[in-house]
Amino acid sequence: MGAAFDIKMFLDGHYDEQTYFHNPPDYMPNAQDDNFYKMNIILGTAEHDFCKPGNYQMSEILSRKGIPHRLDVRPHGTHDWPVWRDMFPEYVSTIF
Repeated sequence: MGAAFDIKMFLDGHYDEQTYFHNPPDYMPNAQDDNFYKMNIILGTAEHDFCKPGNYQMSEILSRKGIPHRLDVRPHGTHDWPVWRDMFPEYVSTIF
């Protein structure tokens, strides 16, 4: 829900193998794990969420790999609790 997937901006230029494997935009295009195809992946964001571009980027990566997922962009809201409060029950209901 409103995730920033690219962690490089927090690492002050540091980049190593650990960074690669913990940075989904770098790792996922080359990932070879069949379990990703079995997951119920929902990328949740809002129209005015500053993390929206990262969600679109991750959706594109998953689409190129043929990994099933849902990109849920709420038409109103930002990167804030009211949006997440609406998303959470819906997303949890897909698990049970």
